[in-house]
Amino acid sequence: KHIFSIGRRGSSPGDFNQPSDVFVHGGLYYVADRGNNLVQVFAADGKFLEEIKARQDGENLFDEIGPIAVDSQQNLYVADGGALGVINMISKGRKRIATIGNDKKSAQKITSFYGLDIDKQDRLYALVSTAFNDYTVMVYRNRRPYRVFGAEGENGTLVQFRQATSISVASAANNSVYVHDSELKQNFRFDLLEYPDAAFGLKIGADNELIKLEWSSSRSPLIARYEIQGAIDRNGPFETISTSYDLKQTLWVSSAGMYTWFRVVSVSNHGLSAPPSTPKENYYQRIVSLYQDGELGEAVKLAGRLLRIAPGNADARNILGMSLYRLKDYTRAIAEFKQLEAVESYRNNALLHQVLAFYNLEQYLDARALIDELLEQTPTEVEPYVICTRLSLKLADAIGAVSCAEDGLALKQNNVELRYLLGRAYLEAGLPDRGIATYQSIVEANPGSYDIRLKIARDLYELGNLEDSLKQYDAVSRAQPDSGQATVGKAKTLLGLDRDGEAKAIALQLSGKKETRGDGHYLLGKIAAKQKNHKEAVLQFTRAGKNIPGVEDVWLSLMQSYTEINQPAKAVKALAQGIKHNPESFELYLSAGRLELERQQFAEANAYLDKAVVLEPKSLVAQKLYARGLFATRNYRSANIHAEAAARIDPEDVDVLVLQADIANYQGKTGSAIEFLKTAINLDPASPDLQYRIGRVYQDANLFDASLEHLEKAAGMRNAWAEPHVALGKLYSKRRRFDDAVSAFEKAVELEPSAENRAILNVAFAERKKSLEFANNAPQLLLSDLNLQKVFSAAYKKYQDQPIGSVKLQNVSPTDYGNLKLSFQIKEFMDFPSSVDIARIKGNETLEIPIKATFNNKVLEVDEDIGVQVEVKLTYSRDGRNDSISLTQPMTIYGKNAMVWADSAMVGSFVTPKDDTLRDYVRQVVNAFQPDPGPLNDKLVSAMAFFSSLAASGIS
Repeated sequence: KHIFSIGRRGSSPGDFNQPSDVFVHGGLYYVADRGNNLVQVFAADGKFLEEIKARQDGENLFDEIGPIAVDSQQNLYVADGGALGVINMISKGRKRIATIGNDKKSAQKITSFYGLDIDKQDRLYALVSTAFNDYTVMVYRNRRPYRVFGAEGENGTLVQFRQATSISVASAANNSVYVHDSELKQNFRFDLLEYPDAAFGLKIGADNELIKLEWSSSRSPLIARYEIQGAIDRNGPFETISTSYDLKQTLWVSSAGMYTWFRVVSVSNHGLSAPPSTPKENYYQRIVSLYQDGELGEAVKLAGRLLRIAPGNADARNILGMSLYRLKDYTRAIAEFKQLEAVESYRNNALLHQVLAFYNLEQYLDARALIDELLEQTPTEVEPYVICTRLSLKLADAIGAVSCAEDGLALKQNNVELRYLLGRAYLEAGLPDRGIATYQSIVEANPGSYDIRLKIARDLYELGNLEDSLKQYDAVSRAQPDSGQATVGKAKTLLGLDRDGEAKAIALQLSGKKETRGDGHYLLGKIAAKQKNHKEAVLQFTRAGKNIPGVEDVWLSLMQSYTEINQPAKAVKALAQGIKHNPESFELYLSAGRLELERQQFAEANAYLDKAVVLEPKSLVAQKLYARGLFATRNYRSANIHAEAAARIDPEDVDVLVLQADIANYQGKTGSAIEFLKTAINLDPASPDLQYRIGRVYQDANLFDASLEHLEKAAGMRNAWAEPHVALGKLYSKRRRFDDAVSAFEKAVELEPSAENRAILNVAFAERKKSLEFANNAPQLLLSDLNLQKVFSAAYKKYQDQPIGSVKLQNVSPTDYGNLKLSFQIKEFMDFPSSVDIARIKGNETLEIPIKATFNNKVLEVDEDIGVQVEVKLTYSRDGRNDSISLTQPMTIYGKNAMVWADSAMVGSFVTPKDDTLRDYVRQVVNAFQPDPGPLNDKLVSAMAFFSSLAASGIS
């Protein structure tokens, strides 16, 4: 059917003179015109668009037009008849960009062109003649020779052409090349046999049902399909298990689950296979195997890797959570199970295992909240009710435990464990008769459940029901004579019933057998300890430790026996030996720490207690003891951390509040110390010790009226206690109330006539005498109430401008005094006294005068807190003669590493820009690591680099 005609004879644009070749591409017609020696381009409707001449814009594009072709980038290829054997490549912008086939020395030098074509991969096909063959097809890829066929015999394509005139390429899944022979009136077809590109980037996602494979490919048209191959081992053998025509495939585990390794092979339409992709392992299948084989650490690693690739794989996340749970990494397990709550099929299991994890972390309230959520769904399994009962018992909610147990038994009334927990709940709810009756029903219904009977025996023993406990232990030991737990329990119960002879007979029988020797010695030790024969107990427990070192009570009992014979060092050594065999025993670490604290071996105590709080961070006793040990070593910051931890466990523990007050007081946080003690007094208002402590804190802060109130309360609450009277005496002395001071010290000596108290009383007598002599002879000028603040050597310069305290100057006479001078002196640490001129003090007037101090550099040598004597001296003139009065008082100068947080400006005292070591370190960091500051301030960037170096060094 004729559609339209293009052109006419002539030489104008759109005219032809011997058109010799036509190439259609992209909806355009390219016509080679031999007579006009050019190429003309027409639109699909025949409209003339462009002519491409042999020479244009001053450049030779070709000499003589021959066959033409156009690639996907609209580059034009012209077989040049004038330059034999050359194909010119002309760009879309009509510039010659390459020449193909211009190697004159090549054996395949072309002598004639008969036709050109291009496939979808932009490979150029040329039907040519050479010096050796009249007709040959040459294929070029990337402008270089790629294949030759049609006239050679080596590749099986030898054809005897008579007159080959044209070539055409059908480019699809396989490239077929057609050559027309006009004399034979035949078309010869050649299939280009090529290997397809290999698949790559295989990714595998799998779960309990499906294995999903995805991969990448060049998407070459030569690729007809992909074969999926599987193997059990990485090295094969692989076998084809599926075929895909896309870049993905899903396999059922039921049919392909036996394969662990997979690879993908690209296959052409001619059945030619590319090299296989790199084999990839089905991680999920491997994870399942690792989990089943108990290799939980490897399962965790591989599951984490898989979930980074496929975060939605719920089956893999479940195995990860279960592995972490079994590894006792409960915190991470909770995080994984939390994500599984959104997956309906895993929701209940995820909730249950979060509960179990929280339970094991002793986070019982969190566990209880989740178990309640789980029980709202009315599970049909009994396990959630068992956990609910256990949780309620842990939370001392006996009634809740009864409710959970009864609900669970309504589902499965014969569940022995749940019925046992119900009995425990009755006991803790204060219903011993019902509890014992429940236990009896368990024994009657399950006489062979010896594990439960042992638990019942233990509970009855703890309840004090020794006769019934003995019956259960006896029944188990008769049924299982080798049960050490039953035999030992029976013997301990006999001891509790004062049937020592029977207990000893059992112990001797056990100690005579190699396999139970340790239990026997342990029981003999218990018997000896009960009979106060502690040396024999030490001997027996030592023997037990050699045979059953994993029983922690052996070492605890040995420690107790050593303590009874006053050998604390050996008691600690016994605990250390027990720790070696029981490295996770909280009780052993706690007991060792407590003993070392009593021995004042604080460093050793802290080492044990540090491990104890790691093992049981919720233990009030461990946190409290550790805080005490740290406080004793003046590690106030860490002591405060653990005291706060103890306070979180029990906010109303008075001992903890007192400890926090002591720590705060030594840190200079007087206000906090007072608040802690006030809270403690509210909890125990009748405690004289608390009244005495807060009185001392007030006294140290020079708050004398408040101090007096609490010290008098302490003295009144415990009449025979001397310490409050000593403190009152010191308070009165500070205020120069010497008669009251003497009375207080006399009372202290009456209650406790120690040499120390007598010495304090003698000093008070001397001070009173001196005061009376002064009153008779001196003018009526008095110095009193010398109140001094805490002085820190690191901040010594600020005391030149800020007062370190004050003193009261009182004129008790009606006469005015003028031209007075008040001086303040601390020998060794001040080169000259600080002085204040007082112009006048009127009769009967009292002045409060601030005191400042100018310290010398020796104060910087104060490494530790040091006590010094200070002197305040008043000089004046009377009747033309110079006279003076003075007041002395002890004071503490705190070491150069001490500060008080109440004054945040003191932080600046620890900034040392002139320190050589620090300056060198900063210079090295800035020179090595400071980045280009860009728009930022250079000094700011330097500071940022220095700060980052501190973080990198682990300094926080």
